[in-house]
Amino acid sequence: MKRIIHIFINLLLCIRISAQSEPCSIVTNELAKQKDIQCGQGLMIHELDSLAREYYRCNKYNEATPLIEQIIDNWPESRPKEDAFFYYQVLGNIYLAIGRADDAEKLYLSALSELKKNNNLQHETYRNICDALGNVYY
Repeated sequence: MKRIIHIFINLLLCIRISAQSEPCSIVTNELAKQKDIQCGQGLMIHELDSLAREYYRCNKYNEATPLIEQIIDNWPESRPKEDAFFYYQVLGNIYLAIGRADDAEKLYLSALSELKKNNNLQHETYRNICDALGNVYY
């Protein structure tokens, strides 16, 4: 029952966020309150993703970074590893935006190496990370 209530609250929050035309700070404040309440219970990947995307959209990179790092660090083995590399790309993009080009480069190269090792050179994320890596050197 608690899980159903939790899902329902998240759904209402998502509807409110998508319908809200207020500035990012109001939306992210609401998300921060929800995050503070739920952190002790452990957020699911899709919940972390929603929070991180909203912070990223509002250019609140310092708030988005630990959420994306948590997604990467806790990626479930039951899900395809290739899907996690999208988050490597986003985190690398954030690193570039905040002036941490060396960290972005390491992250991109790590993701490319892993994708290459698993023979996923045709994976869309591989191409996107290659493009992002080019931005490091540009």
